[in-house]
Amino acid sequence: MLIDADRQSAKAAFGADDSQVERDHLISHALAAISNDLGERIKFYGGTALSRTFLPVGRLSEDIDLIAVGPRADVADALSRSLTRRLAGEFGRPTFQPGLVNARGAEPVTAAFPSGPKVQLQLLPSDHYPAWPFERRELEQRYADAGPATLLVPTIDAFVAWKTVTLMDRRAPRDLWDLAALTRLRPFTRAAAELFAALGPFRSLPSASTIPAAPTESVWERDLAHQTRLTMTAAQSRVEVVRAWAALARNGGTTG
Repeated sequence: MLIDADRQSAKAAFGADDSQVERDHLISHALAAISNDLGERIKFYGGTALSRTFLPVGRLSEDIDLIAVGPRADVADALSRSLTRRLAGEFGRPTFQPGLVNARGAEPVTAAFPSGPKVQLQLLPSDHYPAWPFERRELEQRYADAGPATLLVPTIDAFVAWKTVTLMDRRAPRDLWDLAALTRLRPFTRAAAELFAALGPFRSLPSASTIPAAPTESVWERDLAHQTRLTMTAAQSRVEVVRAWAALARNGGTTG
């Protein structure tokens, strides 16, 4: 059960309301279930994975993005059974729409819990994305009642390169925010550049001409203010990302 101290701590840290914290809390329990039952059969990626590893005080979790290791249908069936068995006691028996096994490609699945919030899941087949490198890491679980979780997540170099590719593709404020936050860790390295060149849309490094324009401040705040405390504007965030890639291009090594 979500204790009040954890609720208030998350609300204060992220500037989030109760519904956001409750979803994040449920996600912690879901990640513990996945770790226990499918730790070798699932890869965990995306913004939520980043917020549970390298950016634990970044954005509150909103969804769970997963990649099957092995046949997707088999992993989907095991995932459905795991979440039902391990979460029903506290949150009620979930319903999945569409069913995890029936979802196709990148189709999202909504898991609805009688005593909890809805959570969006995505389980992709193993060949949906290029072969970004993953590593096993312990996740930040945030809540005292959530069990520990360790899953395969992208390396920090993969996060930098992959998030940049994603920003170029969908131009979402959350991807720009994540990259700007990563610049503070100084992980824009030669390894990240090599991954971008190998798996990204082109071999040259991202630059001011290829990194998308910043969203308007109204869109920035609309999309992000409910899940984090905004300390940089959209324009400032883009400047930091462009600067990090430019520094890497100049010295051919790290930005540090």
